[in-house]
Amino acid sequence: MIGKNFNGVTITDTLVDLTEQKIQVGVNDLDEKKKVILEKAFNSDMLSIREPAIVSDDLDRNSFSQGTNNVGGMGARVYGGNVDAATIGTTSLSYSNDLYTSSSRAGYFDAVQANDFVGNMVCMSGASSATNPVSCGTVLSKSVSYSIDGVAFSGLRSASYTSAPGDSGAPTYYSTVLMGVNKGRHNGNAVYSYIGNVLNALPVQPILN
Repeated sequence: MIGKNFNGVTITDTLVDLTEQKIQVGVNDLDEKKKVILEKAFNSDMLSIREPAIVSDDLDRNSFSQGTNNVGGMGARVYGGNVDAATIGTTSLSYSNDLYTSSSRAGYFDAVQANDFVGNMVCMSGASSATNPVSCGTVLSKSVSYSIDGVAFSGLRSASYTSAPGDSGAPTYYSTVLMGVNKGRHNGNAVYSYIGNVLNALPVQPILN
């Protein structure tokens, strides 16, 4: 449905909002006529029709760091569907399983999330701030769909933590449980790929304690 013309209405993005029990729908050049078309075609009580969401990726480079150490360059990448994640080619075995919760290493992962739910606490340890790399929030939706630069995504997670350019590829987690990989932003909220989808898409295994 994303990007397709539906009776003269182009849907740009959707988000399943379980808290409000509605499906948010972004529409190009939204006007009353287009709103009526969608409300007649679907259950209007279940729809929240709005202007297209602003979307962005947090990627701004082709090399990646862990703390202050450069790890390596991007290898294989899956970009589309329910995953935006990549492997990183290392030049040495200097990587670690440390999670950076400050400017120094201070944590680790010991499990991979088996199931997630709206309201789940979630944190992101990114590279955008060397002194305070961690931001936390809650999972807002398990079903975010949109297109960016002509590539369609669906089944992404939306969350209320903050992120910035440079945070793409950062782990999302809570406590010592790995939850996913940060992607970017959708309609003002952070977006990440769920870890189960990432592990199904790439031939990798997480480094656990």
